[in-house]
Amino acid sequence: MISTAIISMLLKAKKNTALDNASDNPGEDFGSSLDKHQLRRAQVRKAQTQHRQRKANYVKQLEIDVARIRELITNTQREAEALKKENDSIRIQVEQRSLLQIIPPQLPFLPAAEAPALPLDFSMVPTLPLTFDDMDPQYSFNELTMSLTFDEVLNAPTFRIKSSPSSSSSSSNRGLSPPSHLTTPEPTSSPPLDPTEEAINFILALEHICRNHFHPTNFSPHSDHPFRRASGHTLMASSLALQSAPRAVFAAVSRATPLLRRAAPRDLPAGGEECEWSAAGLTLQALHGLAGSMSDAAVEVAPVQAWFELAARVPAEVLLRREVLDELKRELAPVVRCPHFGAQMERVAFESVVERVLGGWLAGGGVLAGGGVVTGGGVVTGEGVGLGAGYLGREDEVMMSYR
Repeated sequence: MISTAIISMLLKAKKNTALDNASDNPGEDFGSSLDKHQLRRAQVRKAQTQHRQRKANYVKQLEIDVARIRELITNTQREAEALKKENDSIRIQVEQRSLLQIIPPQLPFLPAAEAPALPLDFSMVPTLPLTFDDMDPQYSFNELTMSLTFDEVLNAPTFRIKSSPSSSSSSSNRGLSPPSHLTTPEPTSSPPLDPTEEAINFILALEHICRNHFHPTNFSPHSDHPFRRASGHTLMASSLALQSAPRAVFAAVSRATPLLRRAAPRDLPAGGEECEWSAAGLTLQALHGLAGSMSDAAVEVAPVQAWFELAARVPAEVLLRREVLDELKRELAPVVRCPHFGAQMERVAFESVVERVLGGWLAGGGVLAGGGVVTGGGVVTGEGVGLGAGYLGREDEVMMSYR
């Protein structure tokens, strides 16, 4: 009992002494709590930085993997196309040589059972020259010719598919510095593009805001230092278009962007260098896959998603009219933004533009932008004429309409 009382008294005295010391030095207690708070904040900042860095490294690795897989797909398609052409060449030559059986004219006629078996002299069989251009186009590997051109509708440089080498003199396929004598190009100076190419050019035009957001290292997965940082633009049509672009294209983009900020497009110096390259794998089917791999477009819409939505709501014969495409580009371009991960449009802004340009047709009145009218039978009258295909509600029908 005595020892317990003594221990209680000692503990009480020690507690009182600590309280007295705390009351004598209030600054030390406040400083200690402040140090703990700052230490905690520093730990939180460090954890956040590490999390962001891990996320950036993960996205960067994903983009490297995508670039490597795309390169493998392209190489495999080229090898398959080469084998296909070789097989077709052999098959055609065999068919040509098997059509004729050479029998000397001096031999008497003998029944089939008694006729001697003569070796065929294939050197006497005429053969036709075979070129790969004569093959069925459905088996040709689609390597498009891309160019960095000036789009007069958007008043900006864009990536674009060239229709043919002869169309390089057209103002739509010129370099970044169109000559002054091309201010009023002739409508027939450039051959019409394939509907698939028109669709791809429309998507690339809306993505022009991100034209200088790419770097050559984004497409070099096997280099020592691939991807300086994650681009965030892998799921874009421009990424497929620039997959095999030379470094000169990226340099031209960086030179053109500040120039256009200072000068009007028709005041640019003439004789600008035109950049062209081959793009493999840039197909409407590939872009359809990109659109399907993106997140839900309920809030924001990417240009590639916007095109397939339009194609599902409007017949191709109406949507591909030149005045309709130009008006859609002119109205949609100002609402396209790049929040670091590629070109996007707010859903509300996108629907507003669609309503202004195609609202009359969607409402059933048949009135289109530019004065065109769609009759009840689906015939487009006005500036463009074509047969309407009706509402394409399923994705497979949308894809089939451009094949």
